[in-house]
Amino acid sequence: MLSEVNVYSNLDESESHLVKKWKNFLKSLFKDSIARRNFFFNNFMPDFEIRGRVIVNLMNDKTLFPNAEEFLILALVRRELKILKFLQEVAKFNVHAFRFDGGMSALHYLLERGPHRSEYDARGMKTKEMVDYLLEDSLENYQDDHGFTYFHGACMTGNVSAVLRFISQGVDIALDTYEYPPLHIAVQFKNTEIIKILLENGASPNHQESSVQSTPLFWLAIPRCLCDHDCYSCEEKKPVGEIVDMLVKYGANIEARNAYGDSPLQIAVSRFKVELTRSLLKHGANLNSLDVNKLFVVNFREEELKSYPITSNVMKVMQLLQSHGYELNMRTRLSMIKYLIKVKNESILVGVHPENTSIRLQLELFVADLFTMDYCKLNLPYVPCRTIAKHMCDEELIRLCEETDEEKLERTILPMPKRRRLC
Repeated sequence: MLSEVNVYSNLDESESHLVKKWKNFLKSLFKDSIARRNFFFNNFMPDFEIRGRVIVNLMNDKTLFPNAEEFLILALVRRELKILKFLQEVAKFNVHAFRFDGGMSALHYLLERGPHRSEYDARGMKTKEMVDYLLEDSLENYQDDHGFTYFHGACMTGNVSAVLRFISQGVDIALDTYEYPPLHIAVQFKNTEIIKILLENGASPNHQESSVQSTPLFWLAIPRCLCDHDCYSCEEKKPVGEIVDMLVKYGANIEARNAYGDSPLQIAVSRFKVELTRSLLKHGANLNSLDVNKLFVVNFREEELKSYPITSNVMKVMQLLQSHGYELNMRTRLSMIKYLIKVKNESILVGVHPENTSIRLQLELFVADLFTMDYCKLNLPYVPCRTIAKHMCDEELIRLCEETDEEKLERTILPMPKRRRLC
């Protein structure tokens, strides 16, 4: 809590006069303590460099502000680093020991109530600055009621100096106080240097976290960062292949299974992570581990549909699999087409990424192959079937695909189309 300073104590005459004047002004202007606090925060606290002792005195006056801790909460919510420093260094508020209702520390709050949820920090830069300040201001590896420590926070934000400092103090590399281990967090945020440090100091690349027993490799498929786009625009800028190489070098099991029986390749493919899929295949990931029933089931969020070229990446991932010998049969292709139609429709509703509605070619190719099969009973060779499909409108192609029954298609008597490439 704030230092217990008696109102008007240790102030010179002019400061005491100013405290009385501001106190009377605030009480006369606002009867509601919340409105009074917000006004004080917005209009008085920015002058802390000039009126620091006066501001501390007023903050400690319980007739004005029943709960002075709310000033810290405002500083955190609004990402006000200068005011946070003032509270910690001048007002002697122990920011590190503070806990929100529910037991979350200030550091944990900044990272888990992320900047993409804050109108005050659209790009995450203010959050990073505040987190770095907290990490550098404390030598102690504080832990909150959730088990989240400053070491976890340093791994999340890529603060190398803090990570090295905590390791030199003897912090357990495999710290299990929090639900997610440090290496998993560093991998998810793609902090390459932190990953290297952790592995060099004995972190296991095969350690399974407690929620779904996934190893760090799995977490590359669900990336995060401190920006407002949940990493969708940043993802390709970060070194997925380098991280996979590093984990494998230190003994990561490329065929590990999580609690649902999925492999890293299954998760990468089902989320259409092109570079991760490419890297896993390069290291010999087994195509036989793929469950076709889980390939096209992920529901993407609105932010992903707007920012992420899902349609393009679906095709790139499927082509990668085919280039490594994966057989994409007609039923799987139909599942893919129906999934692409779903993505197209959802993208139009939320504001499209330009690539998420470009599925015309795939519709034509699938329908042309469908026409060559006994399913449609046309008994025509491929070239005229391709011509027919090319002259069909989008609505006709989509309707035909949506009305095609997957189980009936799988039971269709040969001939199956020889043409299996997607483009």
